[in-house]
Amino acid sequence: MATSHSGLMTYERCPKQYEYRYILKIPDTRPKSDAMARGSTIHESLEHFLLGKQDFVHHEVMKHGARYRAIRDTCTVWPERKFAFDEKWSEVDFDSEDAWIRGVIDLVYKDQHDTVYVHEFKTGREYPEHGGQKALYGLVALLLFPQQEVEVTGVYLDLNKDVKSTFSKSLVMAYKDMWEKRFAKVKLPIYNTSPGRHCNWCAYSKKCAGPCQF
Repeated sequence: MATSHSGLMTYERCPKQYEYRYILKIPDTRPKSDAMARGSTIHESLEHFLLGKQDFVHHEVMKHGARYRAIRDTCTVWPERKFAFDEKWSEVDFDSEDAWIRGVIDLVYKDQHDTVYVHEFKTGREYPEHGGQKALYGLVALLLFPQQEVEVTGVYLDLNKDVKSTFSKSLVMAYKDMWEKRFAKVKLPIYNTSPGRHCNWCAYSKKCAGPCQF
């Protein structure tokens, strides 16, 4: 079964939560929060703008409109770029049963100088796990494109802040080894509970009338 970066974060936070969501597929029946709904709307607006389906961005991120208009008009863009790899790091179809890791990158683009960039759009605060997501997507971009380096940016739309990292093809083997070790944990059929503050927001917690004891 393929796992995304989000799935890995869930497992590392609480294996039992991962089991409920991804193995048993118990649905989260809670209404989407205002913050989540807003984030989805803004992401969709940027995707449609970059694809040329609309000529404006969401009014709350208009300050970023000129930047992404320039990218759209002068670069080759791949908004919502899906990817999937098997356990040998060979690219496979997104829905393939051989997929081991899969995900969707908010934006990949290549400029006139043949430089490849990855942008991940974030609304709200900056969190530590965003660094891991950038690292994984940096490896993915290096595997998808022949360039020797890629630049990955966490674009914090509300904060008007960019957090950039550069990843080099010379370190691909080290990157692969790191992620193989982390994703290997998910394959273990061990789903212990790991109670903590995150239980307050877990759809499967006792507080939310879920099946978990915590």
